[in-house]
Amino acid sequence: MSRAGATLVSLGERIGRVRPDRIPAPYLCWVVACWLVTVVLAAIILLPGATDGIVAEPTGSSGVVGIFTAPLGIRVLVVAAAGILAGTLLVALLLRERLDGARPGRVAREFALAAAGGFPVLALAADREWVFAAAAFVVLGLTELAAHRPGVLTAGGTVLVGLLTAAIWGVLLVAQLTTPSAAGGWAWIALFGFAAAFAAFGSYYGVARAAESRVGWLRPLFRDDLPTLAVVGIVAAVVVLVALRLTVARDLFPPPDPELWSPLAKAPVSWVHAAAVAALLVVVAARSVRVPLRRARERRVTAALAVAGNADLAVGVAVILVGMVLAAAIGGFFSPDVPPVVVAALKFLGVVAVTVVALLPPFRGTAARALAVVSGAYLIPLTLNGLLGAAGVTLPPGLAGYPASPVQVMLALVAVAVVAGVVPALRAALGTGLVVRLALVPLVAVHAGWLLPAAWTEQGRVVFVVGVLLAVLFFLPRLADDRDRHALDVFVASGGQVLALVVFALAIPSFLDDPQLVVLGLFWLAVAVIAASTVRVADGDEAPDHPAGSSSASSSA
Repeated sequence: MSRAGATLVSLGERIGRVRPDRIPAPYLCWVVACWLVTVVLAAIILLPGATDGIVAEPTGSSGVVGIFTAPLGIRVLVVAAAGILAGTLLVALLLRERLDGARPGRVAREFALAAAGGFPVLALAADREWVFAAAAFVVLGLTELAAHRPGVLTAGGTVLVGLLTAAIWGVLLVAQLTTPSAAGGWAWIALFGFAAAFAAFGSYYGVARAAESRVGWLRPLFRDDLPTLAVVGIVAAVVVLVALRLTVARDLFPPPDPELWSPLAKAPVSWVHAAAVAALLVVVAARSVRVPLRRARERRVTAALAVAGNADLAVGVAVILVGMVLAAAIGGFFSPDVPPVVVAALKFLGVVAVTVVALLPPFRGTAARALAVVSGAYLIPLTLNGLLGAAGVTLPPGLAGYPASPVQVMLALVAVAVVAGVVPALRAALGTGLVVRLALVPLVAVHAGWLLPAAWTEQGRVVFVVGVLLAVLFFLPRLADDRDRHALDVFVASGGQVLALVVFALAIPSFLDDPQLVVLGLFWLAVAVIAASTVRVADGDEAPDHPAGSSSASSSA
C-alpha cells in the first residue's frame, strides 16, 4: 500500500472512532450541543471582521486585569458555550466516577460544582444584580441537591446535574440581554483574565511541544553508527546556520529576538553560567547513553515550569477573584496593586519547588529528574536575579548580568559538538548519536517559538481552528467496547474543542505582545526542551541496569 493510501486508511479509522451511534441517547444530546457550539465559534473566529468588536482596556497594575467589551451576540454566544461546557464537565465527571468507581471523584464533583456553578453567582453579585444572583444561587442549590441524590450516577441523574449546571449560566445569559451593566461587568473582566492566563500558559507549553515535535523529525539522525564524515557534516551545517543567525539573519525576526541573538553584548560572567549549564547537561546526557532513563513525568515538569513562568498572570487571576468578592460585599471596583517583588518571588520559589520535588526518590532514574535539574541550574539563577532586581538589590559590577540566555547555552553545546566531531576520543566517549543531538537539538529548541504559528494572525487562526476541529479525530482513543466509556471519550474531546475556541475568542484582545510572549516562553522552556530531547530514554518503562545497545537506545532517544 502506498503512503497516501495508508494515510487515508488511518484517517478513516480515526473517523470511525467517533461513532455517534454508539453513544447512549442521553449523552449524545450533550455531544451534539458541543459540536454545534464548536462550529458556530469556529465560523465567528474565521469570519473576517466578526471579532473586531472584541476589545479590552487594561486597568490596575496587573497585566491580566482589564475592562472587556464585546458585541451582544458574541457575549451571548460565549456565555451559552460556557454553560454547555460547564454542564459537559459535570456530566463527564459523574460518568467517570460511575465507570471507575473512584471515591475521590466526589471531591472533584464538589470542586467542579463550586467553580462552574458558583462563578455566575459571584459575577452577578459583584455587578450588584441581586435578583439574577439570587436566581442563579437557587439553581445552584438545586444542582447541589441533584448531585447528592442516590441515583445521581445513573444516566438520567447525570444528565440532570449537567442541565442544572448549564441553567445557572442560563441566568447569566438572560442578564446579558436585560441589564445595562452586563457589557463591561465583572463576568467579562474575570473571563477575559482567565482566558489570557490560560492562553499565555498554552503559548509557553506550545513552545515546548513545537520543539519536541520538530526534534522528533530528526531522530533518524540520532544513531550511534553514523559515519564520522556524516557527523562532521551535520555539525558543520549547524555551525553555518548559527553563524548566519548571529549575523545577517539576526534582524529577520521581530524584537526582542535580535537582542537575544547578540550574545557578545552579554556580561562576561554570563558565559560562566552558560558553560556550567551546558556542562551539566552534557554529563547527564552522557550518563544516559550508558544507562538510559525512564520515560516518566517529563511533560508534568514542563507544565509546572510553564506555570511558574506565568506567575504574574496567576497573581492577576487571584486579584480578579479578590476584586469580585469585595465588589459583591462592599460594591465599587477594586483592583489591588501587586508589588513586582511578590511576582518575582513566586517565580523563584516555583522553580526551586519543581527542582526539589524532582530530587525526591520517585523521580530517581527518570528523564523528568534530568529535565528538572538541568532546567533548575538555568532558571534558579535567572529568577534569583529577577528577584534581586525587583527588591532593589544592586549587584557588584563583576556579577551584574550573570544569568545566561538560552542562545548562550546553545552556543556552548554546539561548541562541545564541534570539539567532539573533530576529536575521536571524545566522539567515541559520547557516541555519535549524542554528538548530533548536542548540535541539532539546541538549535531547534531556541527557534521553537517561531516554529509555532501565531494563532492571532490571519493564517494562524485558520491553522488553529482546523487543528481544533480535527483534534477530536486524532486524540480519541480506540473505540471502547463499553458504550458509556465511549461516550466519556467523546465527551472529553468535544468539551476540549469548546474550551479551546472559547479561550481563543476571549484572548483575542490579549494585552500580551506576541513576539515578547514567544521570547519569554523561550527563556523559560528552551533549556528544559534541550534537556528532555538530548538525554537518552529506555524503550520500556524501566531503565535497564546495563548499557543499552546503539540501535534500541538511539531509536528511543
